Amino acid sequence: MNWWEMESFYNDAVTSGIKKGSIVFTPVLFMDSTRFVLSVERNSVDIDTHDGGNFIIEKLDYDKHFRQQATTLPVYNIGLRINEELLVNKAKMRPCVVLSVENENIEKPTENDNAVPALNKQSLFLLPLYGFDKGVTEISKYSPVMRKRIMCLQYNKLFFFPKDTGGRNSVTKDSFGRLDMCFTASRSYVKTTGREISSVYMGLLDLYVASYLHMVTSDEIYDNGKMLLELAQEQYVD
Repeated sequence: MNWWEMESFYNDAVTSGIKKGSIVFTPVLFMDSTRFVLSVERNSVDIDTHDGGNFIIEKLDYDKHFRQQATTLPVYNIGLRINEELLVNKAKMRPCVVLSVENENIEKPTENDNAVPALNKQSLFLLPLYGFDKGVTEISKYSPVMRKRIMCLQYNKLFFFPKDTGGRNSVTKDSFGRLDMCFTASRSYVKTTGREISSVYMGLLDLYVASYLHMVTSDEIYDNGKMLLELAQEQYVD
């Protein structure tokens, strides 16, 4: 019996909300593609009425873009500030596993802390899934050896996810998560599937993520880190 068949790998979500282990869909960027900027003509000095203008698509140039220049006036109606740009990125809709949904709600220490609402905007930490090209007997991009190695967790940044035979649009084919491609996304950017990873396999994924991020440390390193954390927290006086 395969390791992913010892128990049910996926379950129906108990609630309609998003939690750790939920399977969601969201656009995932192609990281190796050329970066482009949707360069907007900013030719109005009246920023209260300026609502856009013509644009061209340009390759990202760090010497030109994201810099305040004489011609980079704000674009009011889309909230584009003088040192901001609109990016054009190639992306694909992919299933993702929610690795973290814990968000600390920070209260304002004083009435002047107007940045706090921005700090409380909740985001999700997502692991994107990539499917093998074809079935077991027809593999074009991944050889049988490579596929078997991924399925048996031989690579520390690749975690295997079997096809979700429970139905619905979640993991529709044998896939693998790339830990080196994890990213954050707003809750409003994702589509829920009503499916989630079972607790047993989520525990294995947690261990895998901790190992990849080098969070599994020696007792000495852990004790030193804990000491510094306690020291930092003790130094705060309200």
